[in-house]
Amino acid sequence: MSVTSLQSRRNHDGEHEEALSRDNTYLTHGWGYVPLDIVRAKGSKFWDSNGKEYIDMLSQTAGVCGIGHCNDAVVKAVQEQAAISMHLLTSFVNDQRTVFSEKLAAVAPGRLKNNSHMYISSGGSEANEVALKMAMMATGKSEIISTYYSYHGGTLALLSLLGQSYMRKGPWTRFPGFMQVPNAYCYRCVYGKTEETCSVECADALFFAVKYGSGGSVAAFMQEPIPGNGGHQVPPQKYFDRIQEIVKDLGILYIIDEVQTGVGRTGKWWACDTFNIDPDIMTTSKAIGGGMPLAATLIRQGCCRTRW
Repeated sequence: MSVTSLQSRRNHDGEHEEALSRDNTYLTHGWGYVPLDIVRAKGSKFWDSNGKEYIDMLSQTAGVCGIGHCNDAVVKAVQEQAAISMHLLTSFVNDQRTVFSEKLAAVAPGRLKNNSHMYISSGGSEANEVALKMAMMATGKSEIISTYYSYHGGTLALLSLLGQSYMRKGPWTRFPGFMQVPNAYCYRCVYGKTEETCSVECADALFFAVKYGSGGSVAAFMQEPIPGNGGHQVPPQKYFDRIQEIVKDLGILYIIDEVQTGVGRTGKWWACDTFNIDPDIMTTSKAIGGGMPLAATLIRQGCCRTRW
């Protein structure tokens, strides 16, 4: 290594250490801490202050950059919109928001297709909070059921629906009436069944939880069609068929969280399309914004009040 290149590397190392020091002074991090100061990203790669190239195996895992970092079409659209308006209160009518909603409704699954009102927000946790609020307002009930291994967000209410108990540890109080039932984890079946002996007992667990384990005030059942943080377990079709029979028979709303699975990540627009799921409410975020903070809660017309 030449003297010039060695000096350049030392300068970069100094910048790197300074960046880490300033970060540690002012910031706190979620989902662990990786001491890399990323200065540029494109496609599936990013680069640190030393110019070292990495394949980004994290930012797209959750589907946020579904078409890669700094996609040219996304960058162009953001630049054009930023010159027009960058934020408007949701109370106002805005054409760009309307166009987005029309396009989203046109590809929505089941009875939501061209038959949904939606609330636009900035992230998956917010979209799921809106879904819970809508379900409670529509039914006048306050209990919500989710599944083991599920992840719906990091807010206080959604931590109560988290199906990963180790992540709930802390001083916060669990919301009354929020509970979990087994999901279709066929690899390690809670009931010890095999594919040949399975009678989707995990789906029937929802029926018993509503009928005998609740306080009689269940507003909705909320689930990810394929748990993301919970291990990417793919349920069989008969599981969803039975779940939809149960929510219909018991008169509870079916909320599908497509924050991670949506926008093409299962090969179709939505995992709902893959499994023939017909939700009353669906949430989407991450990839729908192409890297920008964007989310939507789609509510089937007629099942919920859509203004408050």
